[in-house]
Amino acid sequence: MELHFFKEFLMISHPTTVFLLLVFLLILAMIHHLEKKGTSFGKLVTIGTVSGALLGIFIQVLAGFPDAPTKVVFIKEATKWYSLVGGGFIDLIRMLVVPLVLTSIIHVILHMNEGTNLKKLVGAMLATNLGMVALAAIVGLSLGSLFGLGAGSSAVEGASKMRDVKPVVDTFRALIPMNPVKAMADTNVIAVVIFGVVIGGIAQLIKKTGTNSLEAFTKLFDELHLIMGWACDFIIGLMPYGVVALLANTLATRGLKAVMDMGLFILLLYLGLAIMFAAEALLLTVFGVNPLTYFKKVAELQHITRASEELHVAQPSLSRTISRLEKELGVQLFERSGKNIILNSYGEILLKHTNRILQELKDIEQEIGDAAGERSRTVTLSLYAASKLLPELVMAFKHEYPSIRLQIIQEDLTKNQPNGCDLTLFSSMQPCTQDYSVTLIEEEILLALPDSNPLSKRDNLNLSEVAGEEFICLQQGKSLRTITDTFCKIAGFEPSVVLESDSPETVRELIRAGIGISFIPSITWQGMDTKNIALVPISFPQCRRYINLSWRSQGYLSPAAILFRDFVQDYFRAFQK
Repeated sequence: MELHFFKEFLMISHPTTVFLLLVFLLILAMIHHLEKKGTSFGKLVTIGTVSGALLGIFIQVLAGFPDAPTKVVFIKEATKWYSLVGGGFIDLIRMLVVPLVLTSIIHVILHMNEGTNLKKLVGAMLATNLGMVALAAIVGLSLGSLFGLGAGSSAVEGASKMRDVKPVVDTFRALIPMNPVKAMADTNVIAVVIFGVVIGGIAQLIKKTGTNSLEAFTKLFDELHLIMGWACDFIIGLMPYGVVALLANTLATRGLKAVMDMGLFILLLYLGLAIMFAAEALLLTVFGVNPLTYFKKVAELQHITRASEELHVAQPSLSRTISRLEKELGVQLFERSGKNIILNSYGEILLKHTNRILQELKDIEQEIGDAAGERSRTVTLSLYAASKLLPELVMAFKHEYPSIRLQIIQEDLTKNQPNGCDLTLFSSMQPCTQDYSVTLIEEEILLALPDSNPLSKRDNLNLSEVAGEEFICLQQGKSLRTITDTFCKIAGFEPSVVLESDSPETVRELIRAGIGISFIPSITWQGMDTKNIALVPISFPQCRRYINLSWRSQGYLSPAAILFRDFVQDYFRAFQK
């Protein structure tokens, strides 16, 4: 009974099995140690490949190269345990395929740029996927047939037992996911792609109609895409361990001939991959994919795997593109450490020029599109000030120019992010004298106090007189808050802030309730209900701010943007009268 337990259940009944398991664990521990020391991923895979091959050959030597290796007890037992790592690695990869494809497709569609043609995108995606699969099949079959890979194996011997040939119509129909859950269970990737395109396309259509932003749905797939990216990174990182077990198993169970077959297989595998990479590179060249776009994404993320996920290209192709760019320039652009890469001084120089070049290319495309009348007229406005005036301004502009779409981005001074907008509306303590900008209005900043406050009866106040009062202010990072904090500093104190709010209505009610006092811009916040609230001018320091409009100093400014720029200037002139 005990012997049956060790032989059939535990599968550790031979001393050599224990020895081989210890050797296997030592190899895995060595790889783990090298990984911790920062050895590159490529070197780890190579070490795993060599170690697995040597372990498999060593097992064969121990067994005396038997004709039926699987009948040798310690080979049967050891390889069974090895399959836990090797087979487990393959299972983990299979586990990710369907959720990765589904989340990636829906994520991409949800974040498509304005004007992207979904039909063309889907068509290109399906054509690319099917084309690359077909090419891979042709390359694999051709190389296998040419070099006689697998000749005489059981797979070839059983080739005469062919499945029934189905009409091509049935084959295409099978790609339509009648049951998406079943398609996922069967790992029908094309069906999963179609399902993802349908769901993502409908979601994008709903967003474009403006009836629902689908914020929760979009955030869900953003988070899922992030999780899947990290999961892929983790599982691929296990490859050096998995390849040890897979190679050791193959060579140990198939005998000496497998060594030669495996060697041939590895050579043909690398040859096939080289052909596929060359084909992909050719396609990228033909369809005009700019390698600078790839470089910029890698430079931003400083991680090849994550960059390939966001760009939706194979990691090897991305690596080869970066390497080819480095070769053409004659310098390394990144310092590499394991999976992580760091932009060096040469890379920083290229990135500086890359941003300018890509922006110019975008400007060229936009200008040509405008000239041809093919582009929807969209104007982007970055907003740092005067948000209370915005609804009326936008409504007036849309009434006069209904075909022009406004895209407004409300910015925060605390976030250091590039501004690629057409125009920017901002405030300052001094009039704007820079080129490509204009001061729209000058406005006085008043103190708003509850009428129960004794200071509310004054005709004016020195700002230092309210140093002991509690303030209701805008949040840190808002331009008005920055300006008023500066005025308080000039007056010799730091305001005691009891509450921060962006809502004029909330500020008004809190002042009226006697919670605190606040700074109120006299023009941009005009129309606010001031019942039981006193607005008192500030005598010192002179509390004023300027609302300014700037536009791109470099690059192309579309006719629609110029039209909106002139409209904004005319709109604000009314406040100066």
